[in-house]
Amino acid sequence: MHVAPDDYAAGTLTAGVVATTGVGSTGSIEVSGDHDWYSVSLTAGVQYRFDEHGAHSSQGTLTDTVLALWDGAGTTQLASNDDINGAADRESEFFYTPATTGTYYVDAAAFGSNTGTYTVHVAPDDYAAGTWTAGHVSVGGSATGNIEVVGDRDWFSVSLTAGTSYVLREDGTGTGAGTLADSYMYLYDSSSTLLAQDDDSGPGLDSRLIFAPSSSGTYFIGAATFGSNTGTYTVSAAVLPVARDFNFDGHSDILWQDTDGQSAIWETSGTSVIGGGLAGANPGPSWLVKGSGDFNGDGYSDILWQDTGGQAAVILWQDTSGQAAIWEMNGTSLISGGLAGANPGPSWQVIGAGDFNGDGKSDILWQDTSGQAAIWEMNGTNVIGGGLAGPDPGPSWPVKGAGDFNGDGYSDILWQNTSGQAAVWELNGTNVIGGGAIGGNPGPSWHLFAG
Repeated sequence: MHVAPDDYAAGTLTAGVVATTGVGSTGSIEVSGDHDWYSVSLTAGVQYRFDEHGAHSSQGTLTDTVLALWDGAGTTQLASNDDINGAADRESEFFYTPATTGTYYVDAAAFGSNTGTYTVHVAPDDYAAGTWTAGHVSVGGSATGNIEVVGDRDWFSVSLTAGTSYVLREDGTGTGAGTLADSYMYLYDSSSTLLAQDDDSGPGLDSRLIFAPSSSGTYFIGAATFGSNTGTYTVSAAVLPVARDFNFDGHSDILWQDTDGQSAIWETSGTSVIGGGLAGANPGPSWLVKGSGDFNGDGYSDILWQDTGGQAAVILWQDTSGQAAIWEMNGTSLISGGLAGANPGPSWQVIGAGDFNGDGKSDILWQDTSGQAAIWEMNGTNVIGGGLAGPDPGPSWPVKGAGDFNGDGYSDILWQNTSGQAAVWELNGTNVIGGGAIGGNPGPSWHLFAG
């Protein structure tokens, strides 16, 4: 006869129960060879994460766990794991999707003759929270996920290049990319060292990081939430846009327009022209090139036009009527585009483009002849938001362009008074959050070039 201390039976008669809410159940491996079983109710078709944590995560004293899952009869082992991450982490984790709804059994044990306390967790989950995750996002792409329970984190691998600046995002309700009301994003290196984190730098309560790695390799985005929020989200990674980069090589290019209306692009590297050519068909001399920006979020600069009548179309054009239009480009090739919004009339002039709402896509900056500035927040050629930007400073303050002057990831407005004085309005969307005059007044013979 063997008598040993034990908290839970090793079989279907166990009194141990673990919930599927992510709330852990604790136990102890009192002697070598001990197994503690916990019943758990699982739903068919739902992927669950099973964990046994010990000393590594400070959720017990057990230094090397072993975890398994058995069927309702307790006769067939369905899944198991010893070390979640080899010698770096001797705790246990696996994912399992049951084919039938019913009662299953979680088997908590130890490797070898180890003894000690532990915590087991079961929760619905789509991605692991570690470097062994199956989640991946490509630069220029996105992936979706779900924070199913409080405390859930989903990791996504991403390959980044040294010296390149990237925009990393976790979007929920702020951009309509998910149902998560308040995201929280982490960035880790391949050794799981935390490099950066962000709560609310994106639109609304969404998260955004700007990161330039010092070495090339695999990094990990940790998608999470603030507080007890749950819901779906979208993670993405993109190269931080470079002005007028039509061939997506990280170098600004030169955009030309002939007096007959024809536009052309010189693709450059430093002072060398390395490619380019005519950009699309000639729209005629009434269409003026007004700037460039990445309006469709593909990483390539597009061209913004305005007709002299006021209508805006990406290249960013404006016709003499005022109509704006957009030609969406890949290098010098026109791939899409069209008229951008309604015609505001010839008193409204397109000034240029910038990302004013932080969604990774360029928006249109306007100024009326009265001096009032306005922003159209764009998705391709569609106006999705915007409005008047701050108070009307009067016609003596022409808008010169847009740029991120305070480094918060949102474009700001650059002004120059007819006296020569320069000023910046720091913006978040259409809201003025700071700014003021820049430096001394060089006098009216000096004219700002916002490029």
